Amino acid sequence: MRTEPKIVLLVEDEPLLGELMTEALTDKGFAVVASTDAGGALRHLLSGADCDILFTDIELGEGMDGATLAQLAHAMRPALPIVYTSGRRSPDDFVTVPGATFLPKPYSLSDVDRTLAQKLGETALVTPPFRRARGTAPASGYDNRR
Repeated sequence: MRTEPKIVLLVEDEPLLGELMTEALTDKGFAVVASTDAGGALRHLLSGADCDILFTDIELGEGMDGATLAQLAHAMRPALPIVYTSGRRSPDDFVTVPGATFLPKPYSLSDVDRTLAQKLGETALVTPPFRRARGTAPASGYDNRR
């Protein structure tokens, strides 16, 4: 059994949000493999590299979208937990894989924390909650308060 950090395959074509999520997830103790497109994520999966959860935006610009990526990932690794996210699409707009979760944008970092813990079968992540330095504004408009 692997004792290293859980590996999140993050697929987000918006550079600032991808950087924010990579930093936030790393701060939470995850190992993050970030990709700006479905092709990069698919190459990671096809390589046989470890991956504990796929967190993918639906709209990824040119090429394959996140829904198609999730279908292919599910075919290759049926037990891989999948989280979809989008600010423009809803789960009614595409075919989802069984057991997948949809997290609408804009999401809070605490929403991401809860969703990942649920999908990974953990009641709570053992790392401290997301926090901002005192007196700073939330990055990119994402806030951990509800």
